[in-house]
Parts: sequence; structure tokens; C-alpha cells
Amino acid sequence: MAKRATKQRIDQDENAFESMYIMADLDSEILLFSLRWDPTEKLLLIYPDFNCMKINPYYKEIQGDSRQMYHFGIKNLSRKGQFTGSKETVQIQDNLINKLMRLTLREELSKDHFSYPNNHQLQFLVLLEIKSGVGFSYDNTHVRFKVDLPIEAKITDGFIDGSTHSSKQTNGTWQYAHCHEICFEIPENHDIDENVRVYFEVISIDSWKRERLLGNACLDIKLMSQVVETKLTCLKIANNNNFYDKLEAFLVGGRREINLEEFFGSKENSLLNRYGSSTERSGELDIKCQVVQQHRPQIIQLAGGPNAKKHGKFRANVITIEELLSSYQRARERLEDIVNLKY
Repeated sequence: MAKRATKQRIDQDENAFESMYIMADLDSEILLFSLRWDPTEKLLLIYPDFNCMKINPYYKEIQGDSRQMYHFGIKNLSRKGQFTGSKETVQIQDNLINKLMRLTLREELSKDHFSYPNNHQLQFLVLLEIKSGVGFSYDNTHVRFKVDLPIEAKITDGFIDGSTHSSKQTNGTWQYAHCHEICFEIPENHDIDENVRVYFEVISIDSWKRERLLGNACLDIKLMSQVVETKLTCLKIANNNNFYDKLEAFLVGGRREINLEEFFGSKENSLLNRYGSSTERSGELDIKCQVVQQHRPQIIQLAGGPNAKKHGKFRANVITIEELLSSYQRARERLEDIVNLKY
């Protein structure tokens, strides 16, 4: 029966074991696995342990005229051990082992249902949840929103705008419970200090289809893995908040569209509200946001040592294994054309 073993267990009782070593002839002999057999206890010790080539292969890097990376593995092909006990116990053990194998290996999941972002790209998944709202002056409200992404962002899944369902007031609160997700990629050398900005409009529609704008809000989301829960204060223009404007809003609705980008301004401008309007608080939104970041692992370390990762930008000269091998092949072909090498 094959059992797991540690390095200390292998080194113990050296004379009691029959040893076999699996080597690799890669310019110099490299030890891959050690197998020890104890005929007395019928015990087989393997170091390192069994693994799966598709999920957790072992790696060996060799430095020479070129940099080469090898991966290898060892698989248990022996039949299942004979369990002692009742037939029901053996069946339960077999079912448990099969279930554990499905949960741990997940070969089909990792092969078919998992995708990497493109080379030199950072992938972000933004999960936005509009939970509830309070303090609005009209009932039957819904929230419309729009996501403003960086210029270099490329959307891979999702939409930049959306709307919640209509909600009626219950105990002073409007429940929306609306979830929205958007996935996009940006270059690694992009300034990740630039935020994603989400604009919100709270709108009320009555039975006569009259629309009333109850307030606007804005949320800045940093491009980093995080979970944020916040309450956004909704604002509306109060310059013309006289009797006739209130009467118009009550009778015909009178919703006016606002350029939210100019209304909230941008971080480059010192003027927050370009409209030059006075505003008033008109309600509050309860928002939750989660950001997930993904990128391809690199084989070449960033220049500048371990502290280089603390900077906001990634180095553009970091390359992947595929690009390194492709560059080596092109360089070799050019060298063969020049000196006419024969192999």
C-alpha cells in the first residue's frame, strides 16, 4: 500500500529499505523521485508525494546558455487497497474516496472552465450591489447607474449601465437588492491609481408614468482587490427650489437630465460642480462593492528587487514563458541564417 512520507521518514532505518531513484538526464543528473520499499512491513515510501500534472506539477529550472523550465509528476496507478470490514463499510469507503478525488483534482474544471487574462493584461471583476435607500421624497423609486471605466479598459463581460427594479417604501426603506457585475482588462503598465467611477440616479415613476429625479450620487472604486461597504449621500440641484418648481414636479414630473460627469467634476479639476449650482441632500443609498484582480504569473522578477512590487505600475519588460521561448526560437533562426549552422 502506498502511503505519504516525509523526508525524515525516508532517512530513517536506511538498511531496512530497498531504494530506487528516478533520475533525469538534463546535462547533469537530477534526482526527481526517491522510492523506498520495506519488505517486512510491506510499506512503500515515495518522496515527493504523488501529484497531478494538470494541477500541481513539480518544476525544475536549469540555467545554462538558455533558461529552461521542466515540469514532471508521479501518479499512483495501483489498484485500491483491500478494505476489511462489512460490505456496507467497504461501499461507504469507496464512495468517500471517489468524492474526495472529485473535490481535490477538479481536472475538468481547471481545464475547461477557468480562463486567464491575456499576456501583459490585468483583469478586474467589479461586483456591485445596490442594497437599499432611505430619505427620498417620493415612493415607487428605482436606481439607474452607469460605470465610467479608464480609457484603456476593454470590457470582456458585462455592461457599463443598468437599472434596479422599482421598489415601494417599507418602514422608511426602499429595498433594491440589485447585483451587477462587469469584467474588463487594462494593460499592466497602466496607472492603476486611476479609479472606476459609478454614477447613480434615483428616479420615481408614478402610476401616470411621470418621472421625477430624486437625487444623484457618485462612487469612486480603486483598482485593487477589496470589499467596500458604504452609504452614498444623494444630491439634487436646489437653485430653483421655489413654489412653481415644486408644483411642476408634483403635476408633470419635470425630470431634467443632467450631465453627471460635469455635475460631479473630476479629480483633475479644482471645481467640484461645474454647474455652479447649490445642492441639497435628498436621500441615501446603501452600496456594497467587491473588486477581484487577476493576472498571469510571470517567470522573471521585477527589476529593483522585492520592493519594486510596491510601486503602482508594473514594468513593461516582464515577459511570460511563451514569449521567452518564442524569442529564443526567433533568435536561433536568425543565427542559423547568418552562420549557416548545421545540426
